[in-house]
Amino acid sequence: MVGQERLVAKLKSYSIATLPHSILLLGEKGCGKHTLAKEVAEYFNLDLVDITESLTTETLNDIKLRATPVLYLISVDELTEKEQNSILKFVEEPSAYAYVMILGQSQYSMIDTLVNRCVVYQFDKYKSSDLSVFIQEEISNSEDIIDICSTPGQVRLIVNYYDALVKTCSDFVNKLKRASFSNVLVGISDKIN
Repeated sequence: MVGQERLVAKLKSYSIATLPHSILLLGEKGCGKHTLAKEVAEYFNLDLVDITESLTTETLNDIKLRATPVLYLISVDELTEKEQNSILKFVEEPSAYAYVMILGQSQYSMIDTLVNRCVVYQFDKYKSSDLSVFIQEEISNSEDIIDICSTPGQVRLIVNYYDALVKTCSDFVNKLKRASFSNVLVGISDKIN
């Protein structure tokens, strides 16, 4: 995983016997949390199951009864405080076969008790040289893309929609040049209304 070698090495330094059952991965949207989870699951030969959309007491109870090792993903950013509280027991007392990796952008949007029950890992800030790897085609102004992006996901998004973004920006600038001060004010007030 480009740019996160330290984090990958730390997670791979565990054996399956010492791998924490509750891990919290923190990083910006698009930084590669899902990619890292997939890599960890492959490294430890674990199935990877995202249970974010099916977080019910029944699902969590069913998981406790399973006897095959699985890495469960939970994306916490969209969970309410009540939903975060509902997974506390699952995180505190996972079965011997359940490994939980909670993915989030910031621990400040999470309840403290959930954060305290996990081993917390933060993604490192990506360097420009790391991000440039994700621009695979020749794009003019690729340096500008690297300057405004902070994660591989952001780079991929801009690269995929580069032509559309350039056209939208160009259209905006051209319309702005033709707009008079009063036209702009009327347009803004119409939109507010």
